[in-house]
Amino acid sequence: MKEIFKNESGYTLLIALLLIVVIGLITPPLVSGVMNSTMQNKKSETIIQSENLLDMGKHYFRNEIGTKVGELNGETTMSLSEIRNRLVSIEESLPIILPSESSDQSFQVGFSAITEEDGYVLIEYTSRAIIDGQIYEEKEVVQVKSNASSYNPNPENPDPDPDPDPDPDPEIIPDPDTDPEIENPSTPPVVNEGESCLLNKKKNGTITLKAKDHCILRGSFVINDHVDIRAQAKLEIYGSVIFNGNVDLKGSPKGFLLIEGPGVFNKSLDIGGSNEVRIKGSSVFQQNVSVKGNGLIDIQGSASFVKKPSKSGNGSIKINNLEHR
Repeated sequence: MKEIFKNESGYTLLIALLLIVVIGLITPPLVSGVMNSTMQNKKSETIIQSENLLDMGKHYFRNEIGTKVGELNGETTMSLSEIRNRLVSIEESLPIILPSESSDQSFQVGFSAITEEDGYVLIEYTSRAIIDGQIYEEKEVVQVKSNASSYNPNPENPDPDPDPDPDPDPEIIPDPDTDPEIENPSTPPVVNEGESCLLNKKKNGTITLKAKDHCILRGSFVINDHVDIRAQAKLEIYGSVIFNGNVDLKGSPKGFLLIEGPGVFNKSLDIGGSNEVRIKGSSVFQQNVSVKGNGLIDIQGSASFVKKPSKSGNGSIKINNLEHR
């Protein structure tokens, strides 16, 4: 072999050219494969993020309908004009921006049409996800039964179901919850509902739930403070939530965080002991997620982790009943 390279008859140049050709043929497919894989991963991440944002917009608007108009598939006494005045159209709605290190994310939602048909109010709304300037949209139609006074399924009878005369001497039944003279020792302790429950537990920028504190929130919420759940405290959120502060569940016995809808954690989530976080909807974790001891995160829906979560001890992260690896 040494003689070949020492020979000046041109073998060295021929081998060098042959190596260059071989490398030139191999390199482009390898580079293309790596680039395609990177682009595919980026595309998959964008699709997951867009689905999470679209779901968040849907839950947000459904809660708006439920609180301002009437329960979905329930009833409302409002006219179409009143409903339009209470809700926001997609053209007038403002994007809700979510902090993110990897991309610019926001969602926007509002009604696109409100009509009445066969005694039902049909509300068509648009949920819009915006990621780095790229727009994804989905439309849905929800219905609420109309009991507005202006609606009459029988125009020949202007008052088909008149209200009966009120009872001139109605029986007054005292309420044991409001009448101090009536004792009801079997009445369970009252559970606070709404954001005021958290505000009452806030001190120095931290919301601390401890002992047997139990807060129930219904609607769409953005919580900017640090949330610290200790002992047997419970926080239940029926709707969507965005946490802009750290969320901690530590100590014993078991604390509990339930989210019945989409959840976004823009800061760290730290779980220890036997504490549990259960999310029934899409979820996004922008920062560190740590599960220690016998802690549990149980997600029924899609999940996106910007940073790889850490687990120690018997800590578990389950997504759709499968352990996250």
